[in-house]
Amino acid sequence: MPGDVADPTAVAARRALLDGLDALGPHAPFVVLVGAQAVYVHTEAVVTGIALFTRDADMMLVPPVATAPDIERAMHDAGFTSGAQPGIWISGDGERQVDLLVPDAMARRPGRRAAYLAGHGRRAARLVPGIEGAVVDSAPRAISALDPRDVRRVHLRVAGPAALLVAKAYKLTDRLAEGRPGRLGTKDAFDAYRLLRLPSQDLLAGFARMASDPVAAPVAAQGIVKLSELFLDAHAPGTLLARQHVEGIGEPEIVALSVVALARELIDALRA
Repeated sequence: MPGDVADPTAVAARRALLDGLDALGPHAPFVVLVGAQAVYVHTEAVVTGIALFTRDADMMLVPPVATAPDIERAMHDAGFTSGAQPGIWISGDGERQVDLLVPDAMARRPGRRAAYLAGHGRRAARLVPGIEGAVVDSAPRAISALDPRDVRRVHLRVAGPAALLVAKAYKLTDRLAEGRPGRLGTKDAFDAYRLLRLPSQDLLAGFARMASDPVAAPVAAQGIVKLSELFLDAHAPGTLLARQHVEGIGEPEIVALSVVALARELIDALRA
């Protein structure tokens, strides 16, 4: 069953993902796809009428990462330049971005932005909270280019829907705390809505996997709290952002009602 079409930026982002994997080479076994591209892998059959949109490729590195080849040198050799923050890599044409991320709970030096992977430069990757669940809630998937002229196809670990939902809850909460969620905030809320439309048994299984892991469990538990705060009712901040994302191009009222009902159903099942 076909899903929503990909925006041209999403096509470029998929190219960035494949370019980044080519650059990392032997480090690929340590990579888990997270972020919007992982959401779209799971929701490729979900039809919302809203185009898939993302500007970057979020790739989580799971420590301990091999010390060779040097990640910074490999990314530079592949034509990427370091961005404003550690872990941000921009293509030479400026049109594609790869974010190399490490779960915050696995930090060698807590409280710092740079991930400090042994054997690699301090700008190779950055720490991000909320993605810890993807270490245990993930599985290999076949990933292909979205550009029909690009024939590349790889097998890559992809974060599961539950881990992605927790990560989106963390990201949305942070954006709201900053006071200016903007268009990216509405997209993140709508991505959460896409995930909530998946079969509940798939989400519950993912939360069970996270609950059994000592590192992921507290992050997942806090993610459930954040989801409740974001989508508790029609006036909750996440609900309003999801509704705002489709104003003028979709059906905001239906989206708002649906995301609240789906979030309540999941949270009630998890608390039960």
